[in-house]
Amino acid sequence: MIKVSILVPLYNTSIDELQKCIDSLLGQEFERYEIIIVDDGSDLCPARESLLTDYLVDSKVSLIRHCKNLGLPSARNTGLRAATGEYVVHVDSDDFWITTDVLQTLYETALIDGCDVLRFNGQYSSNGRLGRPIVRKLNCINTPLNSDVRLQIFRSVFLFFCRREFVLENNLYFNSTIHLGEDAIYVSKLLVSTTKISSVTNMFYAYTIDNGSMMRSTWRYEDFVDENNAVVEVIKNLSSYPKIAIIYSWRRYNMYMLKALYPRAIMDLSRDELKRLSALYVQTRKDIEEILGLSLPVGRAFKLTSWYYFSCRGGTFDGLLALILQKSYPKAKQYYKFFGVSWIFRSIRYRVKYAIAKFGVVLPPKFSYNRPVENLEGLSSYNLQPRHHRSKAAKKGLSVMLRVKNEEQGIVECIESIIDLCAELVIVDNNSVDNTVDLVKQIISSHIGGHKIKLHHYPFQVARCGVDHDRTPENSVHSLAYYYNWCLDKCSYNAVIKWDADMVVSKHQDKRAEFQTLIDMVTNARLPTAVNFITQSFYLSNSDEGYLASNELNREIRIFSNRAAIFFIKKKNFESLAFFVPARIIHPDSVFSFELKRLWQNEFDHWSSVSFATARKVAEYRSFRRLMLVVGSSALNDYCSTSLSEL
Repeated sequence: MIKVSILVPLYNTSIDELQKCIDSLLGQEFERYEIIIVDDGSDLCPARESLLTDYLVDSKVSLIRHCKNLGLPSARNTGLRAATGEYVVHVDSDDFWITTDVLQTLYETALIDGCDVLRFNGQYSSNGRLGRPIVRKLNCINTPLNSDVRLQIFRSVFLFFCRREFVLENNLYFNSTIHLGEDAIYVSKLLVSTTKISSVTNMFYAYTIDNGSMMRSTWRYEDFVDENNAVVEVIKNLSSYPKIAIIYSWRRYNMYMLKALYPRAIMDLSRDELKRLSALYVQTRKDIEEILGLSLPVGRAFKLTSWYYFSCRGGTFDGLLALILQKSYPKAKQYYKFFGVSWIFRSIRYRVKYAIAKFGVVLPPKFSYNRPVENLEGLSSYNLQPRHHRSKAAKKGLSVMLRVKNEEQGIVECIESIIDLCAELVIVDNNSVDNTVDLVKQIISSHIGGHKIKLHHYPFQVARCGVDHDRTPENSVHSLAYYYNWCLDKCSYNAVIKWDADMVVSKHQDKRAEFQTLIDMVTNARLPTAVNFITQSFYLSNSDEGYLASNELNREIRIFSNRAAIFFIKKKNFESLAFFVPARIIHPDSVFSFELKRLWQNEFDHWSSVSFATARKVAEYRSFRRLMLVVGSSALNDYCSTSLSEL
């Protein structure tokens, strides 16, 4: 069965570029795929025909010919209709794939995520050298278009790995009447048709920019019209996301137009055509406002340039404007960078933000230092205590802040690994329905360090990470940030470590000694201090053996001074520890602790849905699912060969 269909539109591509492209596709380590080449009426070239004949010997390669040139959108549609794979991906015939694991990685990731669309990345290629990335780096799982601005890039259709059934169900074919900007139309329609968009950061695609493609050749007036019509189609596709549509129109008409289209038009079109084009742009903006039912912001540059084309007489001003747009702008931009103006303003902006965050110039009013923080529900017994007075009374030592809910599988192991390193272990149970609380009580009564444990109960349903958290007010007892600060209130020592019930400290004495040294540094510090240390993921296949994920070394500030101006705040998806005073941050390189993930449990039920946008959570989810789906249960024990006692 064919797993992936690779669609390659071809039109008069040079022999060298075509050969490099097809060779990169045939060199993939993946097995079950097909390459569909669609020749869109290329000129007869014996060398190209001979090359294609050689490739057709391979059973993976097939060729479809158009009797005449119908355009790139039609060629792509022909490939889509002929595809038989579970997934489809586009490759331009003058580009190539950089590595041999492209299909293997994309297919595995798409299966693991269960996504409809998987975006990857690539680099611009010129004179045989790879340059900057094509799109901004993004790592996400099953997120909608409006979840991240880095997804809102409507071009480069060759960076999308799509489930073919999803494409067919949503009738996602290219608009064959528009030959410029057709990829923007397609990608915008693709991304608004699903909420299950995933992304990987791998640089797989090489986009050749030193050839004679349409985007780098002379344009006719009809080409500008085509490009403008494409913008309108994109806006129509984005009508269900009006904020994104407004941002897109702003970029097109107030940035891309001034910097790219008008200079090109001045060089390629006559004065009468320029006037017609400017009038078209102005009218198009009005049409877009009618489509969206909104007034679009109009930049000064667009107004001035449009006014010029309406009012100009004679050719002198044409030359002057061409000089300004084509020559003066790049020079001004160079001077701007040379004198560091951009850096200065950026630096000032960041320094102001730093001052606000670090020196307490502005503090969230609901977390004031000198008065209790009342919760939204009016439950006075669960108000947060005045942190200013409590932090002054803190004793010297380490408090472990441990929140638990249905943690009977690993709670004993967790407590025993860290109890000898702390002065106090604050355990806050959040409505556990298993034996978690009973096991904690047994440790209190039987363990030599049981007297250190302080058991509390937090009776409210706490919002799960993700959408639930985002919708919950920060000062509600159901908020993650409020819950964490309530737990922090129970810590009575001058240093706190935020610990999780699935975490254990290394059993090696040298590691534990180094960990203790870091704890002592925080407890003895006169100024606010924190430790941003590494936790490594360990996936348990049974109670004793598992897989140590060498690629999951997650840094997080977990040890910190118990000061008034250090507490938890609400951020997108989850809570975050915030420092409103200058603090010394220590970054050790050693691995002291491990996060145990049991493959027989649902490790992600504390999230609202399987939709992640942080690199750490994405890596954890994909590792977990890969062990369950790709490796397979029969090979799991061989794959997971590290003993828990070795950590």
